[in-house]
Amino acid sequence: MPSATPEPPSDAARQLFKSTRAQGAQFGGPPGQSGEFYAFLSKADFDDRTQLWDVLLEVVDQRWLDNVLSQPVEVSAPPPRVPGLLFHAPKLTQQVLLKTLGVTTTDDVAEGSWYLVTLTKSSGDIDDPELFTGDLFDPDIDMLPAE
Repeated sequence: MPSATPEPPSDAARQLFKSTRAQGAQFGGPPGQSGEFYAFLSKADFDDRTQLWDVLLEVVDQRWLDNVLSQPVEVSAPPPRVPGLLFHAPKLTQQVLLKTLGVTTTDDVAEGSWYLVTLTKSSGDIDDPELFTGDLFDPDIDMLPAE
C-alpha cells in the first residue's frame, strides 16, 4: 500500500512554533550572560589548619530558572538539560564568606541553602583575601577551570 504524503503544517501551527522558538531564543546564549545566578551551597568545609573555608556552589543562570518557574505548565516530555555550572572557592576567609552569603555567624552557613549571587570575571588580584574568588566549571565539558 503506498504511503500518503503528510500534510504541511497549517499557518497557525507554523506561527505557534515560531513564537515558541522566539520565546526561548533570549535564553539561548552562554549561561550567565547577566552575571546573576541562583547558587546552591553544596559544600562548605572549614580547614582548622589554615583557618580558611572551601566552598562549592552549584549555580544556575537566574534568567533561565526564572523563565522556567514563571508559570505553571503541564510537562509531557522530559525538560531540557538545566544549564548548571559549578563555582569552587577553595580559600576563603571567614569574614569574606559571611559577608558574601549575607549571614552573621558560621552557624548560619548551611549546606543545602540557596543564594542569589553575581559572578564576574576577575579584573584584579585573584589572591586578594577580601574577595570571594574561585573557579567556574561546566561539569559536563570542563576538565580545567574556566579562564
